[in-house]
Amino acid sequence: MTINPEHNIQLNLSYKLSDRLKLSFSGLWGGYETSGSSPSNFNTIENSQEMAWNGMPQITEPYAWNKYAIISSWAAWPELRTVSNYSLKLTHALSASTFYEVWGNILSDEMDKRDRWGYTDEDTWSFDADLWVDPWIFQRQNVDADGNSITGRHWEDYFASNVLSVGSNISSQVNNNNFVKAGFEIKSYDIAFDHAMSAHEGGERWNLMNVYTGKPFEGAAYVQDKVEFSGMVFNGGLRLSFFNQNRDVAKNMFDPLAYESTTPGNVTDGMPGNPETEKTELQVAVSPRLGISHPITENTVLHFMYGHFNQRPSWNKMLGFPFINFTDDDATVSDPFAAQETYMDQWMGFLGNPKIGYARTIQYELGFDQNIADIFRLDVTAYYKDASRQTVFREATLYDPRWGDSNPWTTLYTNDNQYNVAMMASNSAYADIRGIETSLASNFAFPLNFQIDYDLSFSTGGVQGYSALYELGSGIDSRYGYGMVRKAWNNNHKIKAQANLDFYEGYGPAIAGIHPLEKLHANLYFEYWNGQQYTYHGPDDTSTKPNNKRWLPHFRTNLKIARTFDAFGVKTELALEVRNLFNNKDLNMLGGDDLINYHEKTELSDEDKAEGLTLDEARMPKHWLSGEPDVWGAYNQWTNPPRQLFFNLRVDI
Repeated sequence: MTINPEHNIQLNLSYKLSDRLKLSFSGLWGGYETSGSSPSNFNTIENSQEMAWNGMPQITEPYAWNKYAIISSWAAWPELRTVSNYSLKLTHALSASTFYEVWGNILSDEMDKRDRWGYTDEDTWSFDADLWVDPWIFQRQNVDADGNSITGRHWEDYFASNVLSVGSNISSQVNNNNFVKAGFEIKSYDIAFDHAMSAHEGGERWNLMNVYTGKPFEGAAYVQDKVEFSGMVFNGGLRLSFFNQNRDVAKNMFDPLAYESTTPGNVTDGMPGNPETEKTELQVAVSPRLGISHPITENTVLHFMYGHFNQRPSWNKMLGFPFINFTDDDATVSDPFAAQETYMDQWMGFLGNPKIGYARTIQYELGFDQNIADIFRLDVTAYYKDASRQTVFREATLYDPRWGDSNPWTTLYTNDNQYNVAMMASNSAYADIRGIETSLASNFAFPLNFQIDYDLSFSTGGVQGYSALYELGSGIDSRYGYGMVRKAWNNNHKIKAQANLDFYEGYGPAIAGIHPLEKLHANLYFEYWNGQQYTYHGPDDTSTKPNNKRWLPHFRTNLKIARTFDAFGVKTELALEVRNLFNNKDLNMLGGDDLINYHEKTELSDEDKAEGLTLDEARMPKHWLSGEPDVWGAYNQWTNPPRQLFFNLRVDI
């Protein structure tokens, strides 16, 4: 049994300074601490390439040794997380048709996945000193009284972020035809990140680090107008977005440490120096948007939308600073500019790109809404998305239907060092996505209603540009395969459906003056999407068509039932939530011999029968240790976790 304490406190206050002036405050303070290795938004491939090999903290087999690592596991330490958010907003009504808001917000987020107890300190080890000489060695582990390992040391993470934002908007019903809204927001960040693997499995001290701090900022301003006439509604707007990494970066991106003697700022060849730097530039994006709604009949409305959408890349794609050193000095291990052998490398992260800009998507939509006998509403929309300047590196794998089967990144090479200096994200990917969305919703007078959404999309995409960049004179820049990585057309089907049952106050039969069914709410949610395309040709299949098969689909059903009670001015809600009601499973995509066995095994062998296996079990990959069908690790526990039950009690005073 493990305990993962979690706390969450929220507070909302509002005060009317006058009939037209209101001041509001909202606050949130919360966090949690896990008892073992835990996933988080920093335990991803975007954090570092190494995360591709860092298994998620889950028990996928009965022989998993990390389930005995109560304090930690091989991959990471337990996570301590604290989050706070405080906001103050002033609302001022200038007239019956015009009001404005001014607000300020402070958001703090801290994550600590380090050895907070000192278990890796040299004095705590129970091993014989004659067997373990180097206190940094990876295999050296603390043990309990019975000699069982209780901790390991591999990855350590620390992240702290403070965001200060201020903004304002004004809304005005200028006249009967125009509703105008305008506003702005500016955010200032203070970020600190420390990600380390401080020992190598081979037994030597090998520090793979990704350490950076930064104070970037971003902002946006917009203006929009909703114009209404008897036969048309027009929405038009313009948004201006900007951001700046707000830092000094090395002029020579191939040698940001001034490690080599040929780089200006180098002091000692093979040691970090004082590289020449330059300021990052302000990145700006303009996003026009237009929407038109036009009634054709009293029951049919035609609508059209055109818009530009620009997305800022994540800060770690800009700020990342991965490096390696071999020092055993804990005071300087995280300092890339310390006077010790240090060089850039891809393995612990991605070198921040000082010139990366917004990813852009241009979207078109055309559709109609149809009222059917005041009982149903049908919405059909066709769309097209032209995505360009998308940011990619290792997180774009063959599981992404847009970018293609290769892993696109930009690798930097120097004059003298032909090892990978670093990998860098770039605006080099594109996508073409088109499809049609259909939604049918009921409007019954009785308590039961439903909605069904179906999305059929076709997508392709790729990467253009360079896979390797050489410093001038040291090599020839290489495009992706001396060409362009492109994915074949991929069609995807998605279905979402939900049914809601809501019993109003006083509904149903009464027993001793009490209506058991009143204020009872139930929601049933269902989702489906088809599996990924892949290529497989059996022994008798002479075809060479790629992507000729599709993997198993995803199914998931959730149920929530809630009952509200009112007594003595206190509103109480008791709820039961069941996630993955039918315990559906997502079988991981197989490959190699496992995929061949899955397709070609159509009947049980005598050995399978002797072991009492079903055909589905016999088609499963074999466990590496026991030889049994790997029914534990074969399923994706993140896209479809096993059935979970949650009981909730909510009290509003």
